[in-house]
Amino acid sequence: MSPGNGASNLSTIKSNNRNLILRLLNSMGGISRAELARLTGLTKTSITNIIAELMEEGIIYETGTLDSSSGRKPILLHLRHDAYYALGVLISRDYVYSNIVTLSGDIVSESKIHLELSENEKSFTLSTYQVISDVLKASDIDRNKLLGIGVASVGPLDLKNGIILAPPNFRGLKSIPIVKLIKEKYGIHTFLENDINACAIAEKLFGNAKQVSNYVFVGVGRGIGSGIFLNNMLFRGNNGFAGEIGHITIDIHGQKCACGNMGCLELYASIPNIVNQVRSSVSLGAESALSALDDIRWADVVSAARNGDPLCLKVIDRLTYYLSVGLVNTVNLYDPEVIYLGNDISLVGDLVMNQINELVNGSFLFRASKQIRIELSRFKDYAPCMGAPSIVLYKFFNGEL
Repeated sequence: MSPGNGASNLSTIKSNNRNLILRLLNSMGGISRAELARLTGLTKTSITNIIAELMEEGIIYETGTLDSSSGRKPILLHLRHDAYYALGVLISRDYVYSNIVTLSGDIVSESKIHLELSENEKSFTLSTYQVISDVLKASDIDRNKLLGIGVASVGPLDLKNGIILAPPNFRGLKSIPIVKLIKEKYGIHTFLENDINACAIAEKLFGNAKQVSNYVFVGVGRGIGSGIFLNNMLFRGNNGFAGEIGHITIDIHGQKCACGNMGCLELYASIPNIVNQVRSSVSLGAESALSALDDIRWADVVSAARNGDPLCLKVIDRLTYYLSVGLVNTVNLYDPEVIYLGNDISLVGDLVMNQINELVNGSFLFRASKQIRIELSRFKDYAPCMGAPSIVLYKFFNGEL
């Protein structure tokens, strides 16, 4: 081994140790040097040197002491949350949203623009620029403290080249080089990620999965997708398309899906499908509190179900059953510790969570030896918004920035 290679390896080891400490500070909050040494296995000298460096850079600070039965009380270390910021852009089928958050995920500013039915690439791009400019102006942060821009978008995506390919029901927009457009406009590092993967990242950094190594985030909205964490790392698959559980076939004799396959889960458990069932039943004369509405929405279905409307309760029960079938397949494939449900399904969470837990834990392959926790995401239907800036912070805490 040449001297140069040895120096390079030492630098890599030091960088990895630094990132490990940052991740622990993010996930655990106030922590002492001694506890960091115990959790990381690093020597006290290594911990002292890295902490001194991080304090000099203004990324961490000391505060208070930890109660101790004997000896010197240890000083607690914390991330300085305003040391850096991340900007997020969420691109949905209906709107473009942007926010800026601190290292701890606290929102500094946010902006949202609804997309028009007649949207074209130019108007879409201008709307994206507008929300970014709005949050930058409203936040008034030091641009030097902005780590980057994370774009969470509906897919499919070309992650390698930063392109939104051709999402279904996306007003005909396709082949949009979103990373290039934003980077050229603002001169800031920009990263693209699938919106559901971004939700899973937010759950890891700031949600209920901080201490969970293997979990699946399942987003149920206009479509159904999942973000998968295995051994604390996001699993994207070979081409970035992993997690498309909405296109698991649950009825080989079912309807044809837009993807070309038959009987996909999305046809039975996506929110538009459920709303359309209610609309169709009402139009055919079914009794419901929603019969007088001209345009029935998901929020209307949820509200009526909470008030005991038989029709709405029936279709939500159907959603619960088919979603549980998809979750059983997911458990059998990935063996997660927890499944987190987020996006639009969160609005009806209290009505379905017990039944979903019972159905899944009564059906997956190894149910005799373990139980799967199925919980709502900490961020509920806000998960994609929180996911966008988390793309950047995930890279920061893993030493990619």
